[in-house]
Amino acid sequence: MSTFTKVIEENRGLNTSVMYYFVIDGNKLVHISQYAVSSEIVGKTGLIEYNIDLNKLRGKTIVEIVGSKASGLYDSLYAFPAEYLGNHYEIASRLPLSYLNNLEFTYLTQEDREFLLGDWKKYYTPMIEQLKAFYSLPNVFIFPQHLLYLQLKTGVNYPLPFLVPYPEGRKRALGSLTKEIHQIWVTIRIIMGLGAISAKNFISFFKQSSSHSIATFKCRCGDCSLWYEFDIHPLTMFSGAGWREKEIPNSLKEFYERDLKISKSKKHPLRPDIAILCNVKNYEDFYKIEKVIVRALIECKNQDIKQWRKDINAQIIPYKQIFQPDIAIVASLKKVPESIKAQLNQQGIKIIDEVYPRGKGEKELLEVIKSL
Repeated sequence: MSTFTKVIEENRGLNTSVMYYFVIDGNKLVHISQYAVSSEIVGKTGLIEYNIDLNKLRGKTIVEIVGSKASGLYDSLYAFPAEYLGNHYEIASRLPLSYLNNLEFTYLTQEDREFLLGDWKKYYTPMIEQLKAFYSLPNVFIFPQHLLYLQLKTGVNYPLPFLVPYPEGRKRALGSLTKEIHQIWVTIRIIMGLGAISAKNFISFFKQSSSHSIATFKCRCGDCSLWYEFDIHPLTMFSGAGWREKEIPNSLKEFYERDLKISKSKKHPLRPDIAILCNVKNYEDFYKIEKVIVRALIECKNQDIKQWRKDINAQIIPYKQIFQPDIAIVASLKKVPESIKAQLNQQGIKIIDEVYPRGKGEKELLEVIKSL
């Protein structure tokens, strides 16, 4: 009887079908490739086939991480004795992702390990804890993207992208997750700071191009609304409602016209992270008024300035020119050089850095927004 079996993995990060195999060896989580006698990339499919010697695995436990294109990463994993690899579906136990909490992920790079002990511990773990606390409030229902939802709800103490055994896919997934954590934390922090939680149910879908604002509050112009990833592109605005209406609201035409002049492209994405507007709570309101007053635009940046410096001319300044807000803010997680702050201040854009839990920028951001 052959002691070899083959397994196939999807080398595609976490954005599509997911199937990864690991071996629990003592307190270590080891990728299945370490037990392969050979491997082969299957054409251009992104699949990798490993030929596994089962004799090397006897007495150990296999962990299978699974997800689908439709549903994303599953909220649980499958574990089974290694000798059943390849014929394990009837005997595998379904366990929570937190089952891996106390294991050492041996396949991580040195950069991953430094991130885990540095930025993840200092910035993102406190943000996640605050988001969990907000989520647990009575009558509060928030719906972020799927991966962040799992990060909040499954009890894991590690970044879920660390379940990707391949460095490039892991880095992409981690970049998307940490960006969303910071952006939603900033949004929720503003909402809480403004007291924009009513006694009624607070239900918010954190998605691009929503047809409804996230929250409303009183401001100098009357009723202000906070929009997450506010989109005025005709083909995608308001979850497609703009396309169904067959025309752009008159109140948005000046933004769109300025966008075409500045970007010179109809495909140019125009989606500020956070927009605070006057007297528009949902997409229908844009068809009832002639002019939209933009009180504030906030762009969230969670990386070092060297990663987003190119966005200054490609995104940040154009947003200021197109929307002409009363206040334009860059909320940076990391510290920003004074020279860059001065450069953007000349354009009427305020950089507030160290915006994270108990960072000096957290209070400063709230004070600026409250001045509206």
